[in-house]
Amino acid sequence: MRTHTGEKPYVCDWPGCEWRFAIKGNLDEHKRVHAGEKFFICDWPGCTRSYTQNSHLRRHKLVHTEEKPFACDWPNCNYRSVRSCDVANHRVTHTGEKRFVCEVVGCEKAFTRGHHLRRHMLTNHSIETYEENAEADEEVI
Repeated sequence: MRTHTGEKPYVCDWPGCEWRFAIKGNLDEHKRVHAGEKFFICDWPGCTRSYTQNSHLRRHKLVHTEEKPFACDWPNCNYRSVRSCDVANHRVTHTGEKRFVCEVVGCEKAFTRGHHLRRHMLTNHSIETYEENAEADEEVI
């Protein structure tokens, strides 16, 4: 099983794209992003959103139903969201955890939000493009 070996023989042939997949169907689905094919269309009245993946459409539909299945487990906090990553990012309001750390030698700055680190990198180190290792904290539905 490729799950255990980590083998990913299916490679995207789009120029500049280096994505690899263990399953051919996942590669085929990925290629829709490059082709701009959006087969999954929201059927909510008045909504014109469409997506390359069914999972993205399902997540989007939560916006219409106002269902928020993910909740903050901090005592006495009522924060809920349609995405678990939003709850994880929300938790820093309680913990103050600064998981986005500047990796420039001699700089010991750390931030609660990825976009704060990116702004710091541009302003203080003149680095325009910076990819942090932690999960992105601004995903759009």
